Amino acid sequence: MEKLSEKLQRRSKLERNLMVTVFVLVIACLVLFLLLVSLKLGGVVCWMPKCIEAAHHVLTTVDQTADPCQSFHRFACGGFLKTASGDETILNNLERRYRASLKHMIADDTSVNISQSRSFKYQREFYKSCLNTVDIENNEDRDYKDIIRYVTESWPMAQGYVADLYWPDVMLRAREKGMLFDFFLKIDVRRDYNRSRVFLEIGLPTRKNFERVLWRDRNISPIMSMVEAWKNGTSSSTHELRATIAFANNLSYIIELTYNQTKDLNIQQQKIKISDLKNIGYLGLQWLPFLTNITNQAHLKDDDIIVFSAGEEYIRRLYYLLLKTPIKIWVNYIVLLNIVNDCEYLSFRYRSACHEIFNRPKPETRDDYCAKEALNKFPGVAEGILIRQSVNKELIDDVNDLIKNVEHELTEALDYNEWMDKNTKNMLRSRLHNLSQVVGWRKDVFDEHTFENNHGYHKLHLMPGTIVEVVQKLRQFQADNLFDKVGGFSGEINEDVLETPKAVANAFYIYSINTLILPAPILYPPIYDVHQPNYLNYGSLGHIIGHELSHIFSDQFWIEATASKFRQKARCLVRDYEKFARTQPRTNTNGNDTLNENIADITGVNLAYTAYQKWVYKHGKEKKLPGLNYTPNQLFWIMSSTYMCSQPGIDDMESANTIHGVRRYRIDASVANSPYFADDFNCPKGTPMNPEKKCRIFA
Repeated sequence: MEKLSEKLQRRSKLERNLMVTVFVLVIACLVLFLLLVSLKLGGVVCWMPKCIEAAHHVLTTVDQTADPCQSFHRFACGGFLKTASGDETILNNLERRYRASLKHMIADDTSVNISQSRSFKYQREFYKSCLNTVDIENNEDRDYKDIIRYVTESWPMAQGYVADLYWPDVMLRAREKGMLFDFFLKIDVRRDYNRSRVFLEIGLPTRKNFERVLWRDRNISPIMSMVEAWKNGTSSSTHELRATIAFANNLSYIIELTYNQTKDLNIQQQKIKISDLKNIGYLGLQWLPFLTNITNQAHLKDDDIIVFSAGEEYIRRLYYLLLKTPIKIWVNYIVLLNIVNDCEYLSFRYRSACHEIFNRPKPETRDDYCAKEALNKFPGVAEGILIRQSVNKELIDDVNDLIKNVEHELTEALDYNEWMDKNTKNMLRSRLHNLSQVVGWRKDVFDEHTFENNHGYHKLHLMPGTIVEVVQKLRQFQADNLFDKVGGFSGEINEDVLETPKAVANAFYIYSINTLILPAPILYPPIYDVHQPNYLNYGSLGHIIGHELSHIFSDQFWIEATASKFRQKARCLVRDYEKFARTQPRTNTNGNDTLNENIADITGVNLAYTAYQKWVYKHGKEKKLPGLNYTPNQLFWIMSSTYMCSQPGIDDMESANTIHGVRRYRIDASVANSPYFADDFNCPKGTPMNPEKKCRIFA
């Protein structure tokens, strides 16, 4: 068959020109046709990229064959449920994409223009050292064994002997070498309730997450494989390990017992002078030198006030537990705590033993682990860079306007409320007027130099070395940075809550500091985008903001008459949820437990809806999404629900032990109890999503 080029060559010049002209005219006609169609539809359809992206989200999430008047959850999430798997939720997917961006930023060292900060450079170097398992294997754990020998002089189970040790001295040496040192006491810092002063705290040791599964007889085999790896293959008896496991469980018991007895004490009841610690018997510890050495704070004095939350009773229990426990047993406990905590930085035999202990037949990939650890070890560094890239002034101003508009609706709801007393209304108005709002994160994150200084990164110096040496130096720095705060004053009122940016796709209202927090990951599509139609933004982010602001209506400070009227108004919602929950497996059936969150769902969506209607009145009606036959109001309701879509198993698991209701209920109850939803979807009176009686408490 002749090639097209050969056929064209035999055509005359005139014929070739005519063919080109015809081709150009066809393309021009096609372009003109598309232009006419665009002009015809341009007044009602948005063709911007963000609108096309949003239309795709709606098309893949909703089930257009479901009747929205029968179950809005089935309609809004039906498409998602057909394709979702595992622990997938809309918010989880958003959070994963955000974390993937953070990982790419750390791992891609070709992106030299991202940031030149000292902390980010060290974060990338940590990631590369963590990835280098060849160096880890070649080191044969020599660095780590040297540290353990310095701290405890031996690992009794592996080496067969133990020195005559005093545990506070072991604690000091562990702190010096960047190891876990809070095994019997936790030395920390604590802000007082008005967040103005930072105190040194002596508290109960924190139980590590891995300890929930570590100290069990079924782990004897993998732990003994660690012992044999330390001894280069020599086998050992399990008797000593069983005694160590028993000690660990006894220690856990007295910690939990003491916690339950002291958890209701406030900070004022726990403050004492350092000199008062000498009146506590049992340990015979020189407290001032001990605290000075472990904190590296030479300015500490006997008259300094500290928070002694551990309490004398715990010290007594600890003393008698250690008195009846051979030294080698509690030394084994300390060594094992550290090895399991650090096993991913050790050679393959230790790593594989840990995977067996934690039942990880297919552990996460090494690059995923190292990226996660790089984020944990350098909190806020990569997150701060991503925030500065994505959260600009236009976004902040737009989100603040959205918050202000929803807040205005809440203020109006107060004005029209008929069952609250005047003083309660004034108190709530005052909270709304004085509300602080954080968009992205607190202000110092937006200035790299300020962030570095505030978090002490300007003092960090890491020399190239093995991953064990890098981690050791990092922990020393972090402890020094923490204790440098002792005796100082807090800066912002929300400094402790907002210390470093969090990579979480969620929002928070912190009642104690009257602050609404919208972390950066929640400010991405499909939840929000400054360039997408506002019915999408008010539907998703507006509902979330309305939900959080509804928590301002805490009834803990109401007079009894108002609280009684509230309980009466809320009774219908309690009964409604309990009726639903009894039909669901593994679900909390107590409607009072989930009441506040259910009220926030219903109130929040109504606040966002009326705020959006006023925005439309002021700015005009918005264009629809392409390829969808839904009105802007209908799309508002769809977006107010799709962010809560999740797999039923995840929904049931989360709802069994939390204050949130099942998401299926949260979606259906929010629209069924709204006075606006049924009109937008033409739901007949008496259908499930337009019941004869609706529960309305605040708005």
